[in-house]
Amino acid sequence: MDAIERDQEMNRADAIADLDTGRDTDEGLVSCGWACPSCGERRQDWLTCRDDDSIQCETCGCIYEL
Repeated sequence: MDAIERDQEMNRADAIADLDTGRDTDEGLVSCGWACPSCGERRQDWLTCRDDDSIQCETCGCIYEL
């Protein structure tokens, strides 16, 4: 497992922990239509706008267009 895969696994674990502990609120979340189509990530801190205006999900690595 390389560093990127390890970081993605840690991000997934953090997302699961947030759901399990009820810390997930609408604050800091993008709308459902902007969520990652692969994993459903909505936390704006984990969705990076790239130079070509695509979005990269830091949880699963998916790159998508809005």
